[in-house]
Amino acid sequence: MAMSIMTTGSSIFSRSALLALKLTNLRAVRQAKTMPFANVGEGMTMDSSTNNATTSLLTPVKAAELFYSSINDKNLEQLRNLVAEDCFFEDTFFINQPRGKQEVMRFLERLTESMGSDIKFRVEQTAGGDGSTVGVTWHFAIRNQQVPFTRGCSFYEFSKDGDQLLIKYARAVIESAIKPGEISVV
Repeated sequence: MAMSIMTTGSSIFSRSALLALKLTNLRAVRQAKTMPFANVGEGMTMDSSTNNATTSLLTPVKAAELFYSSINDKNLEQLRNLVAEDCFFEDTFFINQPRGKQEVMRFLERLTESMGSDIKFRVEQTAGGDGSTVGVTWHFAIRNQQVPFTRGCSFYEFSKDGDQLLIKYARAVIESAIKPGEISVV
């Protein structure tokens, strides 16, 4: 739901970042048969309950995917293992921004509770940045059907605590339900 912004010039995603998104998605599709991923609707998801990898063995991209699957599975212990003590979670949909592991976990607990059993994040694409950053595009789905106006992108910055890879900063931006169209560019 959030991360550090990868910018080149004035656009959030440069051509090379978009290419990286496409290449990453192609690799993920090719590897789907050998990894704990399942093709679900328009996105992919990882089942955190069957993933035995510790956060010390993860790349930032895999850690971001595990973050979403842990939310979907309501695996709060795994989420706790992914969040740094000094994590800042900037979600532009909300006024109050959780800061610190305790507040971030309280936010994630409320999020997982409010999603119920049928609403799931579906990761569409991921792109690795400089080795510690990841960009993710996603949407919400109910019973594998995309929910309108729920597309979003998130940027994550990771830090290491010993050999553990932890989310230290996250930024989430969700699609606006208001579509002003051409009025907005006048």
